[in-house]
Amino acid sequence: MISEQEMIALAYACRLSLTPEERAQYARDLEALEALAGVLPQAEGSALRKGRACALGELREDAVVPSPLREEMLANAPMQTDGYMVVPRTVEEA
Repeated sequence: MISEQEMIALAYACRLSLTPEERAQYARDLEALEALAGVLPQAEGSALRKGRACALGELREDAVVPSPLREEMLANAPMQTDGYMVVPRTVEEA
C-alpha cells in the first residue's frame, strides 16, 4: 500500500499538484501496476521467466558500423542550409 506521504513526495518529485482525491486514485493505479508487474514474469513465454534481460525481444550484438555519409543524410532532409539540416522551431522563446 502506498502511503499518503509517499504519494505527496512522488507528486512533488514529478512537479504535480494533486488533490487528495487524485492522490488516492493515483495510489490505486500504482498498486494495480505493481500487481501487474509481479504477474508478468510468470506469464506464458515470458522472457523474464527464462532469465533474459530484455522481455521485449532479443538484443542485437554490439558492432561498429560506419555512419551514413553527410550527403546521404542531407539528401533525405526536407530543408538544409550550409550543409546542415534545418528543422522547425518546437520551443517558443520566452
